[in-house]
Amino acid sequence: MTTPPHGHPSEFQPGDHPGDYPAGHNELAEGKTVNIRKWLVIVGLLGLVVFAVILSLPDSQRVDIGGCGKVSGPDSRAEFEVKECSDREANYVVADRISGADQDCASKAYAIYFENGDNTAGSRLCLRPNVKKGDCVRGDSSGIVADRFCRAADHRISQVLDGTADESACRSRNVGELGIVYPKRQPVTLCLVRWTG
Repeated sequence: MTTPPHGHPSEFQPGDHPGDYPAGHNELAEGKTVNIRKWLVIVGLLGLVVFAVILSLPDSQRVDIGGCGKVSGPDSRAEFEVKECSDREANYVVADRISGADQDCASKAYAIYFENGDNTAGSRLCLRPNVKKGDCVRGDSSGIVADRFCRAADHRISQVLDGTADESACRSRNVGELGIVYPKRQPVTLCLVRWTG
């Protein structure tokens, strides 16, 4: 037995000092720190992988219902790019996402974007035009397309009735000659008047 510097007997081993931790304590603390660091690195790497996977998804798979996008290109090779709804290039609102060859959009008025490029199967987006009161459109009750510059417009949007899926609502409210209904998921009826340019 050794006598510590203060003269009290203890069970210290040669080379120990008062206040020292028992032998092996520092190795345990360091081992726990290393394990925590390893787990933090693993969790960080997993987070990066998830982030990279999300970024690698096509825009059409990252957009939420009610989100907007720009659809461009020919029907057979159309491209979808996520945009803010306030962006002038955002020509469509995603009204619904469906999957399976046996499902269709709730109305023929919706434009359809096939996420995998194959129009026979897979997931697809049901799109309605991203328009507001006063915008010009081309088409009829079977579907319309925004005409941002009113160059070839057939109609002008006289009213947007959010929460309503009733084509007669436009006439009954005396706000349009034609009502185009988009019933899913957030119902909207677009009221149109003839554009005379």
